[in-house]
Amino acid sequence: MMRQVGLWALAVIFTLGAGLGDAAQAQTADDITALRARQLYVNGDFAASVKVLSPLADAGHVRAMTMLGFHYERGLGVEKDETRALALYQASADKGYATALHNLAFFHALGMAGLTADPVRARDYFWQASQQDYAPSMTALAGMMWRGEGGPADPETAVSLYERAAALGNAEASGTMGYILATGDGAPVDLVRARAFYEVAAAHGTDWAQRDLGDMLELGEGGPVDLTRARYYFGLAAGQGNAMAGQDIADLIWANPTVFPDRVEALAWCFWAEATGGGDFTGACLPQIPGYSDDEVAAARTRAATL
Repeated sequence: MMRQVGLWALAVIFTLGAGLGDAAQAQTADDITALRARQLYVNGDFAASVKVLSPLADAGHVRAMTMLGFHYERGLGVEKDETRALALYQASADKGYATALHNLAFFHALGMAGLTADPVRARDYFWQASQQDYAPSMTALAGMMWRGEGGPADPETAVSLYERAAALGNAEASGTMGYILATGDGAPVDLVRARAFYEVAAAHGTDWAQRDLGDMLELGEGGPVDLTRARYYFGLAAGQGNAMAGQDIADLIWANPTVFPDRVEALAWCFWAEATGGGDFTGACLPQIPGYSDDEVAAARTRAATL
């Protein structure tokens, strides 16, 4: 089986997007108020969160400006206004706030709020936030350095940034380090460490890392074979719509009939992968169908519709 991550995982690094702010310990009454607004946001009371944040942002509180900018960016509790969000991020970034620098970089990278996409400026803002050990920016900057966007390619520094961000708990960086170490694409192959990095990313719900971890568990890469856990992680990834993981479940069942005797389930997952994969798995089930009765095929199609 082929690994799914590849350049796709690196290319979508910016989908981490803008955040509400970091989790630094509150030190002032205004910090406590901003954290109360964050809790209102978490509770889904966006309008109340905006109401609490607005006077703090007007007073120049960096976290409040960034959090309010996020509300305007997404239209949560206020009318969506990317221009207003950009102004708030810029004001907070001018004071060196890492999350605002990251969000500002995101805007320049994608050309949001009417900006012309500017990878050079984006890379610089990600770099500034990375100097504060801000893991999302380290991950984004690593992706740009890996691909040579906004400046020269620097895979060696990119790997260092991914590893540092992974150490700080960033799931995307952990998954990418797993991929790098599993394939040797950027660093020497180390399957034991690759599996450990995938474990972290999988625990954070990253579907492609769950799928790749399942692959390593099935094949015994970086540790013992564990078919039950492989099936579990394939299932988690498929539950997020990962079509390859669905095909992996089918292949796993077919290859291990004494462990997974439900042949109909295997064909059902194959049908599901065909339907979900946007053409990538068209015809994948045809070689298996002759080994099934008409009733089993019908049952598999019925079951696939419920997966």
